[in-house]
Amino acid sequence: TRMSREIRQINNSASVLNANSTRFRFTDVNNGIIDYYFSSSNLRRNNDILASGVSNLTLTYYNLTNQPITNPLISPQATDIKRIKVRLNMFSGNQNKTLETQVYPRNLGG
Repeated sequence: TRMSREIRQINNSASVLNANSTRFRFTDVNNGIIDYYFSSSNLRRNNDILASGVSNLTLTYYNLTNQPITNPLISPQATDIKRIKVRLNMFSGNQNKTLETQVYPRNLGG
């Protein structure tokens, strides 16, 4: 929920700083830099652990025609991202859980 809420607050189309399958870094409407990434079984926000017991984070980006984008445009160019799918696989003991959501950032149009 936190990721979705914050990703929706991307400042503008030139505010995406990094966008790959395991990391999304951007500037928000308050000009703060937010960096979500997967590292050593943790989902991190900037350098803080947001969730532990993570086996995988997959970020998929889509353009205006809902086609997946392998290499999204990033700053200083205007991004071509219009929708982001966030998929988080987590584990605890012998139990696995998958969380998935779709985010339409407000200031990217679409």
